[in-house]
Amino acid sequence: MKGEGTCRERLTAFAEKCILIIMLDKAKDILNTHAANKRIAVAVSGGRDSMCLLHLLTSLDFIDKKNILVLNVEHGIRGESSIADSDFVRRYCEENGLDLIVERADVPSRCAQSGRGEEEEARLVRREFFFRILEDGKAELVLTAHHSDDNAESVLMHILRGCGLSGLRGMDVLSGEILRPLLSTSRAEIDEYVEKNAVPYVEDETNANNEYFRNFVRNRVFPLLNEHADANGSLLRLMEAARRDDDFIRSLIDESSAESAPLGGVRVKSVELLKNPALSSRTAMLMLKRLTGDYTSDGVDAIVKCASLSSGGKLEIAGGLVVANEYDYVTLCRRREPFKGRYGFGEGDFDFGGFTAHARICDAKEAKVGKNVDGALYIAAEKVGKSAELSTRKDGEKFEPFGGGTRKLKEFFIDKKIPSRLRDFLPILRSGGKILAVFGVEISQLSKLDNNSEKAYKLWLTDEKGEIWKG
Repeated sequence: MKGEGTCRERLTAFAEKCILIIMLDKAKDILNTHAANKRIAVAVSGGRDSMCLLHLLTSLDFIDKKNILVLNVEHGIRGESSIADSDFVRRYCEENGLDLIVERADVPSRCAQSGRGEEEEARLVRREFFFRILEDGKAELVLTAHHSDDNAESVLMHILRGCGLSGLRGMDVLSGEILRPLLSTSRAEIDEYVEKNAVPYVEDETNANNEYFRNFVRNRVFPLLNEHADANGSLLRLMEAARRDDDFIRSLIDESSAESAPLGGVRVKSVELLKNPALSSRTAMLMLKRLTGDYTSDGVDAIVKCASLSSGGKLEIAGGLVVANEYDYVTLCRRREPFKGRYGFGEGDFDFGGFTAHARICDAKEAKVGKNVDGALYIAAEKVGKSAELSTRKDGEKFEPFGGGTRKLKEFFIDKKIPSRLRDFLPILRSGGKILAVFGVEISQLSKLDNNSEKAYKLWLTDEKGEIWKG
């Protein structure tokens, strides 16, 4: 009939408009709930998904463009093509008045050192970059453009790799400080939005390379599965069921058991990781998410295994993480290089790469013998030579702790149960080649106050939060 085509076209256009409205409403609700009035960083590769998210963000009246920081990673994988994609993002940001930080990495070289594949190494590069941005206070949230199809693909990949219940739950909309506003949005909806709003983007030619596992799953496996079933829909329903069960098991975990540790770590008592495997693995996930906002099965396995090691044992985890057995605790932290600085001693505050040493002159009458309840130590000022200096421990040196006797410094630290990862950051005061005090721990017999003392040094140590550390 005449006009039938026009009517069908109108219905199709109406349906497409409805899809866009639904998509926008879902994403807007997520952004309004979690990102409004916050400083946000958005990960943008230049592809259609991330450009869709960036375009959407800049169109919302409750998101101030001044609060948007664009993050781009040039992985060093695709040569000039990869550089061109970063340049595209840079130009877009310049034209639209958006701040941009580009991270350049050599993923192939990192792969050669780590033995990991390019996909995994590139993911770790991005994660390290995002959390550095968060730690530096440049943003309160990092937004990524993962969508529902990505989630379904991830779950199928987890299944093929052999995952547990937690691997079936897929990605969450909010994981720590990582927000995924498009996670309820399909790839088709994103394509529709990009077309209707003429959003510019670049195409990554490696998306067609099925040597990458995700591309193989996306380009080969899903089309075959969808010939016989709604693979995406089925996996999304599986995710919902797994999430309900997994949330119940996680509710049995005491989240307060994961506490802050010195130098930016997270720790739990070892016994929490020696319980039922289902509970111990989720305690390990809690530690990883508390520190990084994400977790991997390898990271979970390493943390659980570390609980069975002897004190001082440690394991490295991908992404620059270290887990260590520290007496009654298992501690997860980021890998740090030992502090190598050296200071001439006097009144002042001295940075030791996470710890800060403080020294002030006071009247000896105000000083107290031994370590005070506030964590301060007091030594006789006249026993500190003009050449006194502050640095960290040295191999093989000895210490005469308050109360008498001589010990190897290493043995003294063990007796005091000072974790090995902290020992390279503890300030030590020396004069004439002799240790006068270990900040936050103990003074030497050589520097104690006596009846002739008129002035004293008050010594104390604070951590990265500014809280007094008492050893």
